[in-house]
Amino acid sequence: MKDLIFAYRLSGGASIGGNRQNFFIGGTEGWINNRFKNDSIPVVNVEDYAFLTPVLPLRGYEYNAENGSYFAVANMELRFPLIRSLVFGGLPIGFSNILGTTFVDIGSAWTNSQSWKGFGSDTSGATVTKDLLIGTGFGIRMGILGLPLRFDVAWKFQWSKFSDPSYYISLGADY
Repeated sequence: MKDLIFAYRLSGGASIGGNRQNFFIGGTEGWINNRFKNDSIPVVNVEDYAFLTPVLPLRGYEYNAENGSYFAVANMELRFPLIRSLVFGGLPIGFSNILGTTFVDIGSAWTNSQSWKGFGSDTSGATVTKDLLIGTGFGIRMGILGLPLRFDVAWKFQWSKFSDPSYYISLGADY
């Protein structure tokens, strides 16, 4: 039991005033094979280039799945040892401390609080998530040449169904 780690994080923010900063959610830090929603970076004016802030991770979604001047994100992760040591042949080359993880990420970004809607119905009448984004999945953590490498598989959880999987290859430590 002492090898199990439960990590969680709650994060929220708001930008108020005449010239609001925007936040975008979706994806993960250090994402090598990244994708942006609609294949575009959400830069509307020159200030966005300097001050647009990613709020990560929210796995199961691409970068800029939602954006706005308010955000809230919750991350929960269970980390556990998967392989203690893996050595190839007689040479001392291999991997050690390969960790497994399962996770749930929940979040949203919005600008107009009156129009925000967490849940709704699809065309068949089934309950689905609207502005509330939920992603879940599993992953592997390991070090290669001193760099922390993460591989995650995640699905959007839309209350009545799961999406097709999204794959994340990332460099860097977990949150």
